[in-house]
Amino acid sequence: MTETSKPSFDATIIRIEAGYPPHDIPTIYADGVANVGPSPSIVKFYLFRSDPEQLGGPSYKNQVVAQVVMSTPGFIQAAIFLERALKQFTERGTFNKEMVEKIRAVEGSGASA
Repeated sequence: MTETSKPSFDATIIRIEAGYPPHDIPTIYADGVANVGPSPSIVKFYLFRSDPEQLGGPSYKNQVVAQVVMSTPGFIQAAIFLERALKQFTERGTFNKEMVEKIRAVEGSGASA
């Protein structure tokens, strides 16, 4: 995609002109999404990571590591893309179906994991 072309939001893979992402692209490790805030034009959500105590204690603390802000159409495209990927990975056996269903049950109940 060139800078002047409009992005496609048809839930297909968005092609990137370069063969690979740039070498200096940020990498963020996250254990999940802490929350999401929608509006008609943008969607914001925070990624979190569960960090152990610095001195090796037994407890963990969830900490926000990044805020992601997307256009509403971009968020919808990403959600559909990830939904399709989850289905494919589960069908192919890449992800354990029981693990997916267990997490889905927790998320569906509104309880925190």
